[in-house]
Amino acid sequence: MAKEYEDILGSIKVDKRKAKDISLSGSGFKKAYLASQNLPQAVLKISSYSHGKTKASAHLKYINRQGNLDVEDPGGNKITDPMELKELMDEWAMDFDKRKNSRDTVNIVLSAPKDSELGAVESSVRDFAQKTFGQTNDYLFAIHNDTDHPHGHLMVKMRGYDGSKLDPQKEDLRQWREQFAESLREHGVMVDASPRLFRGVGRKGTKQNVHHIRQRGDTPNVDKQAMDEIVKDNLKGKDPNNKPWAKADKAKTKKNKEQLSELAKTASELAETKGNTELKKAAESIGTFAENITEPKTRAEEINNAINERNNKKDIDREL
Repeated sequence: MAKEYEDILGSIKVDKRKAKDISLSGSGFKKAYLASQNLPQAVLKISSYSHGKTKASAHLKYINRQGNLDVEDPGGNKITDPMELKELMDEWAMDFDKRKNSRDTVNIVLSAPKDSELGAVESSVRDFAQKTFGQTNDYLFAIHNDTDHPHGHLMVKMRGYDGSKLDPQKEDLRQWREQFAESLREHGVMVDASPRLFRGVGRKGTKQNVHHIRQRGDTPNVDKQAMDEIVKDNLKGKDPNNKPWAKADKAKTKKNKEQLSELAKTASELAETKGNTELKKAAESIGTFAENITEPKTRAEEINNAINERNNKKDIDREL
């Protein structure tokens, strides 16, 4: 989308007083436009680390479903033979650390939107693994389709070919997720990889086990903790909006909203000047997206609001 006017966007002069740190490069505009399309989010997360050959082999058996699925290596070789996999684990283990609780493999889950085409997901995981680790680290991956969301399990040996060891940080995970989303789009699976606060989403998605507990009608610990927090805050007369981390999230979202609005305005003006209707539509999409970004709410705020709404409803029912 943004390629035909990347050069134009790169030359825009922005009022830094109104849009500090805003990116009007082709890539920055592309990220904003993708976010404005409300696409499904690509999922990439570290599920665990393995220490030692026994734990690594156990995880390998999990991702290949006890030998019922093949796994693929950096060379594109599909391996199913148990003895070959055992020999491979023996080879990997030669580089494993001897110290207790060392991280010898990092185990990554890469998930696509519901009902995505399985072949496209497999190609996307393969491309991501090759581009991200193919020149530096050994890895194996398998594709699962036992849920609504086709996904891959990528097992990466942390000790690289040059002897250095991976140390994934938050920024690495952000970049990896963006790279995986790019691979999915290249294979026809339209996704985005924007941060939660960029979209005005304050909390992480609900974990599956928590969702199942709520479905059973039980109260998960995370909800109990939130209720306890609300009670304590109310007793102390504290406002949940004033918690430092909550205020920081709200401020970050507000700043992002202002930046996106300024980006949309500047791009729209440029589109008018150049007579570029496609750029105009993209700017309008970003502008609408910015307008609809809401202030993120904490779990405690949402529960507190729900309680207030329920109490207000009871008051109305009494009046009627």
